[in-house]
Amino acid sequence: MSTHADVKKTLVSGSFWIAVSEILKAVAELSSSIIAARVLSPEDFGLMGTVLLTIAVLENFSRTGFDQALIQKQDEVEPFLNVAWTWHVLRGVGLAALLAVAAVPVSHFFDQPTLKYLIWAMTLQVVFQGAQNIGLVFFSRDLNFKTICVVNGLQAFASAGVAIPAVLVFQNVWGLVVGLIAGAFVSLIVSYVVQPFRPKLEWDPARFKELTRYGRWITGLSFIGFIVTQGDDIFVSKYLGLAALAYYQLAYSISNLPATKVTHVISRVSFPTYARLQNNPEGLRAAFVGVLRSTMMLSAPVSVVIWLAAPGIVEHILGQKWAPILPLIQILVISAFVRSFAALGGALFQACDRPDLDLKMNLPRFVAVVGLIWPLTAWRGLEGASWVVLIAISSCLPVWFYGVWKLARLSVSSALVATIPSLFCGSLLAGIWIGMETAIVANFGSSIWTFAAIIVSALCLWLLVLRGIGRWVPSVDIISLIKQLT
Repeated sequence: MSTHADVKKTLVSGSFWIAVSEILKAVAELSSSIIAARVLSPEDFGLMGTVLLTIAVLENFSRTGFDQALIQKQDEVEPFLNVAWTWHVLRGVGLAALLAVAAVPVSHFFDQPTLKYLIWAMTLQVVFQGAQNIGLVFFSRDLNFKTICVVNGLQAFASAGVAIPAVLVFQNVWGLVVGLIAGAFVSLIVSYVVQPFRPKLEWDPARFKELTRYGRWITGLSFIGFIVTQGDDIFVSKYLGLAALAYYQLAYSISNLPATKVTHVISRVSFPTYARLQNNPEGLRAAFVGVLRSTMMLSAPVSVVIWLAAPGIVEHILGQKWAPILPLIQILVISAFVRSFAALGGALFQACDRPDLDLKMNLPRFVAVVGLIWPLTAWRGLEGASWVVLIAISSCLPVWFYGVWKLARLSVSSALVATIPSLFCGSLLAGIWIGMETAIVANFGSSIWTFAAIIVSALCLWLLVLRGIGRWVPSVDIISLIKQLT
């Protein structure tokens, strides 16, 4: 049985390597996005977003959750690997065929002839993803996050290394397509280089059924998850147009950094760790509380920075053609902070063989999106759609609190108390940032250099203040937390 010290060491080490992985991906993706935003039009981004939505529809309705099932299983998984890989290969080929057939109707639906060619090209990405080495699950089962970091980093930089020149050469959406296909191909090759396991085509109905027992909840969750995370995109693309979709998706991707680059980092580490502790309630609760505190301490400052830096990002980095995303970011970043809290429950529920709780947690979110997306978008346009996202994610919290109490015996009050230090740190950063911004802009005006000076000076002063306070209140010493993760 794992001790509390073993769990803490695993979470710290794993969080560091996955954090490095996500930082590498973020740098690569941010570089590509900034260059693409400066070169391409919102319509190009809208076309790419529509292609990805089309792929997401088919992927989410056929997702099995076999990877999670293999990681969560307590006994040996080798007998199941070939069956899972065979399904993934067949699924990839089948999805590619369906995409090829759907390309023309989708193109007609949006009245965009170019869409069919983009979708046909992207069938390659789907096939490459389906053929990846299923043996990669061993790295998660063995908590080998260093290798996962290498795999993810290679994929991200290969994609950016092709996408950036392609965007500059083509000056259109094809640069984005080429980058995504290249990233999937590199990921496929790397999966076989770093993992010696060699899968083969094999079918065993009994083993497939056993995997499906766990995976059926993931399939249901994928359907619900698609509606709650991308149903609004589909509605926006048709109701407001592809340019509006581009604004909405870019605002969403920027504002959701707390969820995608903080919570998902720690959740990917904590999922296999929770799986090992599912029969150790005391260790499970201690691990979850530690993860909750660390996640909120990182998510709160990131959310504050995005909220306050959004005007400068639009003015000095993306360009004024992206000005409509500003109010969207400042709404969506609040939902992203709530999401970074709520998403921690999914890893716990799935690791403890209760993926049904994850599904039930997202049902109210599904109802909120379906019921509110049209009236609020009709009322306030893209801002209305952004408010739907916030309302929907907030509706998950009652089931979240129930599930966490059920599995980890953590009460509502204890969970909320664990977030108090993060709220204090976030509020302190906001006050310091506003003060520094007022002083610097008043004396030196607004430029990209003063924007950079505001960011650096505010963060440095904030860290120094927290360091001083941390001598008396250790729970707010974020520098010690960062040292633990590194």
